[in-house]
Amino acid sequence: MADKLVAVGRSATEALVQVEGLPAAEAFSRLRALVQGWAGVAHNSIIEKVQYNEQQEMNAQATRMKRVKASK
Repeated sequence: MADKLVAVGRSATEALVQVEGLPAAEAFSRLRALVQGWAGVAHNSIIEKVQYNEQQEMNAQATRMKRVKASK
């Protein structure tokens, strides 16, 4: 997993260098394509882990909100 994260970081750094100085819309389009490429890889454990962690955090926030409302 660590090697994959290093590769993603390197890829992101290279992409940022390529879009530096471009108009925002074009830079955004190129970066979006890069991220979609990462997400499109079948069984991409990095993307799956990020999605899982994000879902866990959203669930935890919902639980905290319920507790706050219940204590009022």
